[in-house]
Amino acid sequence: MAKLKNKVMQKKQNKFWEKKQKDNNGLKQEMQQLMQSKDYATALEVMAEIAGTGQMDTETMYWGAKCYFLLGDYDRAAKWLDNTLSRQADYMPAQVLLSALCIAQKRYEDALKLGEYILAKGEEQMTEEDRAVLEKGLKYVAAIQKALFKDYPACRNFVGITDEAANALAKLRKLMDEVKQGGGLANVPSFDAAEEKADGAENGNDEEELPAAVVQPCREDAADSFDTDKVVTEIMAKEVSLRDKIRLLNAFAGGCYQAGDYQSAFELLSAALQLDAHDDTVLKNIAYTCLAADEKEQALEYAAKMTMVDFALLHDVMDV
Repeated sequence: MAKLKNKVMQKKQNKFWEKKQKDNNGLKQEMQQLMQSKDYATALEVMAEIAGTGQMDTETMYWGAKCYFLLGDYDRAAKWLDNTLSRQADYMPAQVLLSALCIAQKRYEDALKLGEYILAKGEEQMTEEDRAVLEKGLKYVAAIQKALFKDYPACRNFVGITDEAANALAKLRKLMDEVKQGGGLANVPSFDAAEEKADGAENGNDEEELPAAVVQPCREDAADSFDTDKVVTEIMAKEVSLRDKIRLLNAFAGGCYQAGDYQSAFELLSAALQLDAHDDTVLKNIAYTCLAADEKEQALEYAAKMTMVDFALLHDVMDV
């Protein structure tokens, strides 16, 4: 009789859990449909019902994190991503969403480190959605802080950043060192016969373009300002075109910017604007310089003068 009783109890338990699983699957389908219709708040209510059944799985936790992320509640999104990855550390969608969360919180280095880890596991493991999310996030970082990619080759290759572009800041630092050591502009490459380089820049080769949006916190211990008046005077005296003078001023400003010397960068870029008050590259760079120096109103003024709207700049100016 005892064995028969145990079998009856086991059968009842099996039916109970089968019903639970069926109910849970129905709730998951409902949650997924709500997410597809972008009703994330209601989807989270359904997730709470799923939690009440005791049948929370990795996918449902990830959906919860995604809903919070899309609602802009990054703290709760981080909590549910932690829950998801604690249960399954190699769950690719959660890792990709975590990289997007890092970017949303302006933790760009963390996002790139995670991107390297994800890509090292192989792009073939990503779904089309995962790939699109990662690509969109990394391209956003590249648009505002391209220089960060120099230490992350997999991310650099994923978004198509060339080694030359990644090394642009190193070239600027070398240029600035020569000036600070008293070399003046004697060793600065002449732009008189640089039509090929100019054409290359116009065709999308950004090797010599100042990485304008490499926004770093203003440091009190930044390198001492150098003599901007002397640099401006020497550049203005060179027998080159106005465009080349603007490019030189822009390049030197980039070195100052990277050193945290925003005042000198501002002065050099201001000199460039005296030559062409409508140069979008200079306007963009001086706006970022103002942002780095916590001068939001000035940044807005320069951004408003641009003939072509820069969405990354607009996002940063409005988000400060």
